[in-house]
Amino acid sequence: MRHITITIWTMLLSFVGFAAIASDLLVVRHGTSDHHITKVHSSNPDHPNYKPSHITAEGREEAQKVAKKLLAHGYCNDNIEAVYVSPLPRSQETAEAMADMGLFDRKKIIVDVRLIGNRAGDRENMRPQDEYVDPALNGESQAEVAARMMAFYDGLAAQDPQKNVILVAHSSPAADLIESITLHRIKLHPGECMVLPIKRRNSKQATELSTN
Repeated sequence: MRHITITIWTMLLSFVGFAAIASDLLVVRHGTSDHHITKVHSSNPDHPNYKPSHITAEGREEAQKVAKKLLAHGYCNDNIEAVYVSPLPRSQETAEAMADMGLFDRKKIIVDVRLIGNRAGDRENMRPQDEYVDPALNGESQAEVAARMMAFYDGLAAQDPQKNVILVAHSSPAADLIESITLHRIKLHPGECMVLPIKRRNSKQATELSTN
């Protein structure tokens, strides 16, 4: 299995041989956003206490920088098949800022609800206490977040994409996806990118994940 388990761009540059090969999953964490400043949960548009979190000027600059770096390493509209984002504004705005740099056409942006940030339940618009909110407070457990992220990944792999795919993700869901695939928990900083393989897992691997 081919994967890069590092996230620092200066280190990623040494893996340039991987850059233009089809069927890479480029996991990008959205740029710095309002909720990083207010330090409250902004996770569920259906919750009555929800307040949207938009990317800041810094976040837009982070998105533009990662787009430039991907372009410099051979990724472009011609070899990017789709760009998946969550329903939350900060994910979509990051993708749009990347598109504006010429990395891909905005028409390739697809919203997938499974990619939403880990839901904070009754702690929506409140300060985080832990990475995952207790299910007793209607929050999502790590296992639940990992399961939906891997459901997305397995569905993507089943499509057998012939080009690269970008995923603009949130912090914990991205870490859960990376850990499920590489067995290393790596939390991306805003605007960081990690390259993963798009590969079908056998039924035994999928069963082991669902029972862990």
